[in-house]
Amino acid sequence: MAIPLRKLIDGTNVPNVKVTGLTNDSRRVRPDNVFFAYKGHFLDGFDYVDSAIRQGATVIIGDRAAPANVSVPWLHFANVRKVQSEIAARFYNNPSNAINVIGITGTNGKSSIAYGLASLLLETACMGTLGWGQPPSLRPSELTTVDSILVQQNLSQLLQEGFSRVAMEVSSHALVQDRVNNVRFDCAVFTNLSRDHLDYHANMSEYANAKKKLFQHPNLRCGIVNIDDPIGQSIASQLRAHDRLCWSYGTSEDAQLRWRNIKSTATGFSGVWQGDWGEFPFELPFCIEASITNSAALLLVALFYQQDIETVVEKMEQLPQVPGRMELISDENQPKVVLDYAHTPAALETVLYSLKKRTPRKLLCVFGCGGDRDRGKRPEMAAVAERYADRVYITTDNPRFESPVAIIEDVLGGFTRHNGVVIELDRSRAIQEALAFADEYDTVLIAGKGNEDYQDIEGEQVPYSDRQTIIETLRSTVLC
Repeated sequence: MAIPLRKLIDGTNVPNVKVTGLTNDSRRVRPDNVFFAYKGHFLDGFDYVDSAIRQGATVIIGDRAAPANVSVPWLHFANVRKVQSEIAARFYNNPSNAINVIGITGTNGKSSIAYGLASLLLETACMGTLGWGQPPSLRPSELTTVDSILVQQNLSQLLQEGFSRVAMEVSSHALVQDRVNNVRFDCAVFTNLSRDHLDYHANMSEYANAKKKLFQHPNLRCGIVNIDDPIGQSIASQLRAHDRLCWSYGTSEDAQLRWRNIKSTATGFSGVWQGDWGEFPFELPFCIEASITNSAALLLVALFYQQDIETVVEKMEQLPQVPGRMELISDENQPKVVLDYAHTPAALETVLYSLKKRTPRKLLCVFGCGGDRDRGKRPEMAAVAERYADRVYITTDNPRFESPVAIIEDVLGGFTRHNGVVIELDRSRAIQEALAFADEYDTVLIAGKGNEDYQDIEGEQVPYSDRQTIIETLRSTVLC
């Protein structure tokens, strides 16, 4: 497929050439592609222009003037990310005009809601941290929200595959960096806001404002908002002030969907949904309180798309396990081993709090903190682990270009006592030691990586899986 560039870009100085594809990665350039060159957080596309041209790029779009002796047409725009988003949408024929996109933003819960919607609703796919497509067979994704070219490309592919809806995780980075500017969001969900990404955002206010951008998209038909969170209350007020449909959920009496009479069961929780749609008893197969909040969002999205509430409530009782999200891996007569993605203080506290109440004896926690990320949350996570866990193993979790020892020193600053704190840089060994220490009445939380299958070390994604380590360790224990 070759498309005239003049159909993709407005203006009088656009060269009369046809292009076959778009990319901002010089390794993916094919003949007659457009290459977008702009400065990123770690890399600068200008450094790869020569490589892109050698690979066959026929046009360069850059955020600075062309360097000397460039052999192909060069278009200069101040905000190349924004232009890239516009061009990508046109190149792929604006797929979100023909498919309902449900945007999900917030610090925690995005993956569980996106995966849940794709499992709950017919003809619904998901895009996010866990991958993209239809569960359980998801294609891999490198980011929570990929760049604007891949966003449009993936939406186009899902449309061709016959999906009528896509539940898309939308990160704060994506909103600030114009990755989803040209996505026509039909519905948007806000989950919660707590400390994260302060290595990128200057402060929590800036982080919150980034999340709010999703609800300012011009074609949004409905906002579904957790008003137990103050930022959620602000979003709901803004939506209603502009006469836009907003459905709220939470424990507050002001919420349009609430949950009452919550009781723990052997496999999860039971309770009653209460609100504008009446009262409906429910059971959920998840053993963490946050799953109730996430399920409320699922229910409201389903109702927005005119699903029968009794049918949806019944189907939610059978929702599959979300990979790497409070995932129980062990069998009977073994320690309860839970794999979870919790990598923020709030997420870690939510998980540990729930597990503590369900653990007859000791609660053990294995976690690390990412390198080249918000250092301030490291001691906060330590304080949370100390508050709930009887024994804590500090290890590595995507150290990137930072010293693992330096990261752990930051983490240790959050402990008031070091009794029961074990330091082990080798993540596999840390998990093995924790499982060896635990007995069948204990719970071991392996936190931070969830479903990831690598460690990010000095720019290389080294193959590694918490799940595989857990399975192999438990198997060897049984064989012994």
